[in-house]
Amino acid sequence: MNIFELIYNYIANNITVISTIVLTISTVILAIFTMGLAKEAKKTRKFNEESHQPKLSVVIAPSERWINFLFIEIENIGKSPLYNLKLIKVKNNFVINSKHNKKIDDINCIKNINYLKPQQKISHFFASFIDEEQLLNKIFEIEFSYENKSGKLFKDRFGFDLNHFKGMVKFGGEPLEEIVQELRKINTTIKANAKGKERG
Repeated sequence: MNIFELIYNYIANNITVISTIVLTISTVILAIFTMGLAKEAKKTRKFNEESHQPKLSVVIAPSERWINFLFIEIENIGKSPLYNLKLIKVKNNFVINSKHNKKIDDINCIKNINYLKPQQKISHFFASFIDEEQLLNKIFEIEFSYENKSGKLFKDRFGFDLNHFKGMVKFGGEPLEEIVQELRKINTTIKANAKGKERG
């Protein structure tokens, strides 16, 4: 009996055992492959959910025209609408308008915003260094809560240090505005001289 006959007889006599072993190995491989697919699908789903959520951005920046005036800019930089934005608290809160004794948490626009579409920005006057020079030394933190379209709650905190505006503060008008004012004065002078000549 040659080697091939021996192998054939062995397989024929143990076909059930061999089939069971092959089936078991195949099942294990398939289970591992399925688990891998499920894990990747979960990662993809999580990434898609996170990348399509609202994301709050809050910035305090000087006006483009008047650097002494600060504005607070609230923007949804996410890819999904933002709902029910609420101010939770202001750490190290302080007066930003001495005349009206107004503090940060008195700014109506940051107390409650019902809806912000993706990339929508709201800008509101915050304070003036001209009237409130002491603001240049202030450090504070604002905490907000908001929701996505499914009602999932998010919380974000934003820290601010107004000290870095010290070197940016300037006194006097914006250059372009000053030029306009000077041209108006020249125009007024020319008109006055023209009228004088007409009378003469």
